[in-house]
Amino acid sequence: FDLVELWVSIGHTLAGASFTLNMASSLVEQYETQLVWRNFEEILKFVVAFIATNGHENKDIDTCYDLGCGPGAMASLLLQQVPTIRYLIGVDFNPEMILHAQQRFKGEQHVSFTQHDLSNGIGASHLENAIQGDGVIMFWSSFLAAYFASSGDATKLTTVLDKWGADMKRPAFENRSIYLAITEVTGLYVGHTPMPPKVHEMLKQVEASMLENGYDCAMGQKLSQAIEASDMWELVCTKDFNDMELACDGPITDKRIIKGWQERNQRVKSFDRLGEENSLFAKTQFIKSLQSPEHKCDIAIRLAIARKKYNNTPSII
Repeated sequence: FDLVELWVSIGHTLAGASFTLNMASSLVEQYETQLVWRNFEEILKFVVAFIATNGHENKDIDTCYDLGCGPGAMASLLLQQVPTIRYLIGVDFNPEMILHAQQRFKGEQHVSFTQHDLSNGIGASHLENAIQGDGVIMFWSSFLAAYFASSGDATKLTTVLDKWGADMKRPAFENRSIYLAITEVTGLYVGHTPMPPKVHEMLKQVEASMLENGYDCAMGQKLSQAIEASDMWELVCTKDFNDMELACDGPITDKRIIKGWQERNQRVKSFDRLGEENSLFAKTQFIKSLQSPEHKCDIAIRLAIARKKYNNTPSII
């Protein structure tokens, strides 16, 4: 999700996000650093195994849309972990990210990247001729859903997911099994302990302010709701994962991760609503909680897998 925050910091908006954030280091550098802390290898192994076991079509994933692809680092991991992918299409709102991704994969004909506002669909119409496979199509989207916030519910996310599904109503995608694998955090600040009650209330205010400005810290909790309300998708699986930064118990001792949190706290301008003194106090106490031997976190990285409804796959949750 930090990638989208960073987009906003250079004057772009996504899904109505309008709050200003400061950059502490380069976009690409921070994104790729955080990618190391994510548990994507385990998540992708689960997704591939699930589709192979429950897909009912005996076909591999041969086409992947990386939605919110960033500078292409996630695309590299997707190709590594899902070696059956023959065509990968990255879509991102940020032209700087697209440029980095294109340079990373320069000369590779089976990988392409395009700039597009994902709140308005995938933009698949101009990519139709590039899709030549006959296997499973996978939409992969990580830490993007929280920016499709709507007053704390999942209405806007449902609308976006339906637009993504509608873009697949094209001849190139007929008779193709299409899956969506989407990950999001179930919380951000609230959920970490130990935390003084006063700071807990401050962090609740910060998350409420972030929601007002277009980011839902609890969107991971609403993925099922969003998909179940969709006209295009059927929810077939959910599973929670941990990672090294956002969802882990025990003290965080890696100084790089602590620095990452400190940089995030500086970017999130919702802390300013607390006032200068309280803002500094809340940030300091939060970092102390992360480093405490008693640190606990009830936050998870939630994965939801859905399948296009026209395939009539029964739910197996």
